[in-house]
Amino acid sequence: MLELTPTDIVLGIAKERDLERQKGLLRGPLHGVPLIVKGNMGTDRSLGMKTTSGAYALQNATAVRDAFIVEKAREAGMIVIGKANLGELNGFKDNNLSPGWSRLGGETLSPYDLQHPCGSSAGPAAATAAGFAPFAFGTETQGSISCPASFTSLYGLKVSTGLLSRRGILSSSTTFDSPGILAKSAWDIAALLTETSGSDPEDPVTAEAEPFLTDFTVSLNANWKDFRIGVADKDWFWSILPGFVGNQADVDDEKEMFSLGLEAVAEMGKRGAAIVPDAKIRSAPLSVRHVPELMGKIIRHEMGPAFAKHMASLEGVTIKTLEQLIGFNRQHPESSYTKEHSAQGYLESAVHQHLSDEEYRAALLEARTIAIDEGIIEALDKNNLDVLVLPAWTEMSIYAAWAQAPTATVPLGKDRNGKPYGLGFVARRFDDEKLLQIMKLYEDTFAPRLIPTRMRWKRWQQVLPQNYLGAV
Repeated sequence: MLELTPTDIVLGIAKERDLERQKGLLRGPLHGVPLIVKGNMGTDRSLGMKTTSGAYALQNATAVRDAFIVEKAREAGMIVIGKANLGELNGFKDNNLSPGWSRLGGETLSPYDLQHPCGSSAGPAAATAAGFAPFAFGTETQGSISCPASFTSLYGLKVSTGLLSRRGILSSSTTFDSPGILAKSAWDIAALLTETSGSDPEDPVTAEAEPFLTDFTVSLNANWKDFRIGVADKDWFWSILPGFVGNQADVDDEKEMFSLGLEAVAEMGKRGAAIVPDAKIRSAPLSVRHVPELMGKIIRHEMGPAFAKHMASLEGVTIKTLEQLIGFNRQHPESSYTKEHSAQGYLESAVHQHLSDEEYRAALLEARTIAIDEGIIEALDKNNLDVLVLPAWTEMSIYAAWAQAPTATVPLGKDRNGKPYGLGFVARRFDDEKLLQIMKLYEDTFAPRLIPTRMRWKRWQQVLPQNYLGAV
């Protein structure tokens, strides 16, 4: 955890929710339920927390109001108990930043093997898996929901761009970023999504989602027979590709994951789903190198405006631009860096990259062509599919971002060291409801998610905030 709601405040809110319940004034199905939010999300001063995105330079930053989805959650009666650690500035401070590390929060630890659980939303995932709260809000640019969910045996949904407002949240990409939810069940995700989705004039793209707003819990009951599922291009998403980093044991783990995933797909077929065994993706050969490079170009171009917009919503700091942030870190290296994390290369590359408007538009067009016209949407349409299925942590997360499409992650298995891994699904934009139905079917069909068995209290005492230990 990066920061906790002060005990007196959180207990006061809890008492208010209890009194409301006693009077029969329930706000909804999540009344009084605790919630964790990622450290890049604004929270009102009344909650007594800062909004730092893990950066020392922003340690005194305070949001003037809740982020839109946090506000909606609180209106629904939920209790925000704290902010989870994250990859500093969504993981885009430096090219070599450890996933889940921030200067203010340190290294996020997995409750399964005490190693990082991957992605900038590592904190929300680890906290949820460890049982601090039933669910958490995360955000994703490229895999920051799917990868942490996979590594912590959680259910994760990165929603279609526009289904959840981004107001009050630090984005890395103004075009492709989206919030998401990490939880232990499909119903929990559906309930939280129902309470917090909605149109927000300050994030105009949310207007496009209005026809798809619903009570997502009502439609959870479905049948495998309702779905056509395509196995995403086996040559590229179910194979060990050149450049794979790891030893033979790692290779064996990967092969075991592929095997378990395909066995799960076969079981879906036995239960009535129509399975297309190898849905080819024309642009898949670009996924190894060109796709991440193009995504990096777009992110670097959009980071500056995204950061400036977010900082305009904060008080307590004079830093308003990436250039000022870089300058502060250079002037305060002892506070902004550690021996292991001693650079800000990604930030610097963002301010040094200069794309013309024409070059930027061309990059966006190419990205959408790769993802839509020659990618996942073409594969879905050509094979008349509802979803594609593949290992949860691949470059498919970039394809989904470019298509503004939702992705779902479900628990699958674990490697030789006990670290979990998951199975992923991707659908067309605003087919989030279908993904939730598949997640619920999966949950009802396959083995329960893995419960952490290696949590060592003495080790956790070293990393939990002292006020948390006092409350315990």
